[in-house]
Amino acid sequence: MTSTPQDFQALWHLPSDQKVTVVSPTAAVAQKPGDRTKTLLLQIPYQQKLPSSGALTVKQGQTDPVQGWHYDNIFTREPAPAVSFNRTGTATTILSVIAPVSSTANVSYTTRWSKDTYAVTFTIAGRKTTIGITPGGAIYRVR
Repeated sequence: MTSTPQDFQALWHLPSDQKVTVVSPTAAVAQKPGDRTKTLLLQIPYQQKLPSSGALTVKQGQTDPVQGWHYDNIFTREPAPAVSFNRTGTATTILSVIAPVSSTANVSYTTRWSKDTYAVTFTIAGRKTTIGITPGGAIYRVR
Protein backbone atom coordinates (compact mmCIF):
# COMPACT_ATOMS: atom_id res chain seq x y z
CA MET A 1 0.00 0.00 0.00
CA THR A 2 1.20 3.50 -0.80
CA SER A 3 0.27 6.86 0.69
CA THR A 4 0.27 8.51 -2.75
CA PRO A 5 -2.61 7.69 -5.10
CA GLN A 6 -1.55 5.73 -8.16
CA ASP A 7 -3.16 4.00 -11.13
CA PHE A 8 -4.00 0.28 -10.97
CA GLN A 9 -5.05 -1.99 -13.84
CA ALA A 10 -6.21 -5.55 -14.30
CA LEU A 11 -5.41 -6.47 -17.91
CA TRP A 12 -7.01 -9.24 -19.94
CA HIS A 13 -5.23 -9.97 -23.23
CA LEU A 14 -7.31 -11.49 -26.00
CA PRO A 15 -6.50 -13.15 -29.34
CA SER A 16 -6.00 -10.85 -32.33
CA ASP A 17 -9.10 -12.22 -34.09
CA GLN A 18 -11.42 -10.96 -31.31
CA LYS A 19 -13.50 -7.80 -31.66
CA VAL A 20 -14.24 -6.14 -28.31
CA THR A 21 -17.37 -4.12 -27.65
CA VAL A 22 -17.61 -2.11 -24.44
CA VAL A 23 -21.25 -2.39 -23.34
CA SER A 24 -21.03 -0.50 -20.03
CA PRO A 25 -18.45 0.84 -17.54
CA THR A 26 -18.42 -2.66 -16.03
CA ALA A 27 -18.74 -4.98 -19.05
CA ALA A 28 -17.19 -5.78 -22.41
CA VAL A 29 -17.90 -8.55 -24.89
CA ALA A 30 -15.21 -10.14 -27.06
CA GLN A 31 -16.08 -12.28 -30.04
CA LYS A 32 -14.54 -13.48 -33.25
CA PRO A 33 -16.90 -12.34 -36.02
CA GLY A 34 -19.26 -15.17 -36.93
CA ASP A 35 -18.32 -17.33 -33.93
CA ARG A 36 -20.97 -19.18 -31.87
CA THR A 37 -19.32 -18.23 -28.58
CA LYS A 38 -18.40 -14.94 -26.96
CA THR A 39 -16.35 -13.96 -23.95
CA LEU A 40 -17.93 -11.67 -21.39
CA LEU A 41 -15.49 -9.60 -19.33
CA LEU A 42 -17.01 -8.10 -16.19
CA GLN A 43 -15.62 -5.95 -13.43
CA ILE A 44 -17.83 -6.14 -10.40
CA PRO A 45 -17.81 -3.16 -8.03
CA TYR A 46 -16.31 -4.48 -4.80
CA GLN A 47 -14.87 -2.54 -1.84
CA GLN A 48 -14.31 0.56 -3.99
CA LYS A 49 -16.47 2.74 -6.22
CA LEU A 50 -15.73 2.68 -9.91
CA PRO A 51 -14.22 5.86 -11.33
CA SER A 52 -16.72 8.20 -13.00
CA SER A 53 -14.97 7.66 -16.34
CA GLY A 54 -12.39 5.29 -17.74
CA ALA A 55 -13.23 2.32 -15.51
CA LEU A 56 -12.98 -0.03 -18.52
CA THR A 57 -10.82 0.65 -21.56
CA VAL A 58 -9.60 -1.37 -24.52
CA LYS A 59 -6.08 -0.95 -25.84
CA GLN A 60 -4.97 -2.38 -29.16
CA GLY A 61 -1.76 -1.84 -31.06
CA GLN A 62 -0.58 0.84 -28.64
CA THR A 63 3.12 1.73 -28.82
CA ASP A 64 3.64 4.08 -25.85
CA PRO A 65 3.42 2.22 -23.59
CA VAL A 66 3.42 -1.02 -25.56
CA GLN A 67 0.05 -2.68 -25.00
CA GLY A 68 -2.43 -4.66 -27.08
CA TRP A 69 -0.25 -6.89 -29.20
CA HIS A 70 -0.07 -10.59 -30.00
CA TYR A 71 3.34 -11.95 -30.94
CA ASP A 72 3.17 -14.94 -33.30
CA ASN A 73 6.93 -15.20 -32.82
CA ILE A 74 9.64 -12.89 -31.53
CA PHE A 75 9.80 -11.01 -34.85
CA THR A 76 6.13 -10.70 -35.82
CA ARG A 77 3.33 -9.00 -33.96
CA GLU A 78 -0.33 -8.26 -34.65
CA PRO A 79 -2.60 -5.77 -32.89
CA ALA A 80 -4.77 -7.62 -30.37
CA PRO A 81 -7.25 -6.24 -27.83
CA ALA A 82 -6.31 -5.87 -24.18
CA VAL A 83 -9.24 -5.07 -21.88
CA SER A 84 -8.19 -2.96 -18.90
CA PHE A 85 -10.14 -2.55 -15.66
CA ASN A 86 -8.86 0.67 -14.10
CA ARG A 87 -8.73 2.21 -10.64
CA THR A 88 -6.88 5.03 -8.90
CA GLY A 89 -6.09 5.15 -5.20
CA THR A 90 -3.63 4.23 -2.51
CA ALA A 91 -4.79 0.60 -2.69
CA THR A 92 -7.40 -1.25 -4.69
CA THR A 93 -9.33 -4.44 -5.15
CA ILE A 94 -10.48 -5.30 -8.67
CA LEU A 95 -12.94 -8.16 -8.96
CA SER A 96 -13.11 -9.39 -12.55
CA VAL A 97 -15.03 -12.27 -14.08
CA ILE A 98 -14.35 -13.78 -17.48
CA ALA A 99 -17.19 -15.95 -18.80
CA PRO A 100 -17.11 -17.80 -22.13
CA VAL A 101 -20.73 -18.29 -23.18
CA SER A 102 -22.90 -18.99 -26.19
CA SER A 103 -23.15 -15.99 -28.50
CA THR A 104 -26.90 -15.84 -27.81
CA ALA A 105 -26.71 -16.23 -24.01
CA ASN A 106 -27.97 -13.48 -21.76
CA VAL A 107 -25.79 -12.86 -18.71
CA SER A 108 -26.58 -10.82 -15.60
CA TYR A 109 -25.49 -10.65 -11.99
CA THR A 110 -26.60 -9.32 -8.64
CA THR A 111 -24.55 -8.65 -5.52
CA ARG A 112 -25.35 -8.63 -1.83
CA TRP A 113 -23.69 -8.87 1.54
CA SER A 114 -24.50 -11.93 3.63
CA LYS A 115 -23.03 -11.24 7.06
CA ASP A 116 -19.34 -10.65 6.24
CA THR A 117 -19.37 -12.47 2.89
CA TYR A 118 -19.88 -10.67 -0.42
CA ALA A 119 -22.13 -12.81 -2.62
CA VAL A 120 -22.39 -12.52 -6.40
CA THR A 121 -25.18 -14.42 -8.15
CA PHE A 122 -24.77 -14.93 -11.88
CA THR A 123 -27.58 -15.81 -14.24
CA ILE A 124 -26.21 -17.24 -17.49
CA ALA A 125 -28.66 -18.43 -20.13
CA GLY A 126 -31.30 -18.81 -17.40
CA ARG A 127 -29.10 -20.83 -15.01
CA LYS A 128 -27.93 -19.39 -11.69
CA THR A 129 -24.77 -19.84 -9.68
CA THR A 130 -23.48 -17.91 -6.67
CA ILE A 131 -19.95 -17.25 -5.50
CA GLY A 132 -18.92 -15.88 -2.13
CA ILE A 133 -15.92 -13.73 -1.23
CA THR A 134 -14.68 -13.87 2.36
CA PRO A 135 -13.20 -10.87 4.21
CA GLY A 136 -9.75 -12.36 3.55
CA GLY A 137 -10.37 -12.49 -0.22
CA ALA A 138 -11.00 -16.22 -0.65
CA ILE A 139 -13.50 -16.96 -3.41
CA TYR A 140 -15.70 -20.03 -3.27
CA ARG A 141 -18.78 -21.38 -5.01
CA VAL A 142 -21.92 -21.18 -2.86
CA ARG A 143 -24.23 -22.97 -5.27
